[in-house]
Amino acid sequence: MSEHPDQIRYARRFTIPQPDGDIHGVQFPSGLCLYDQPGIGLEAATSINHVHTTSPDPVVHWADEEQP
Repeated sequence: MSEHPDQIRYARRFTIPQPDGDIHGVQFPSGLCLYDQPGIGLEAATSINHVHTTSPDPVVHWADEEQP
């Protein structure tokens, strides 16, 4: 492995609250996202900005951030 431990980047879990069910997913270090779309199933996006939401102003809650 050529990376040093302090250079390793990990995937980040996220949730986006939606009126019809929250979206749960993961964003990989490359920026690509894989997420569970309620009522549809797994979908992919090229970035967090391309995750399909039903809210006009979606808020992303990252698993490693404190929630209010």
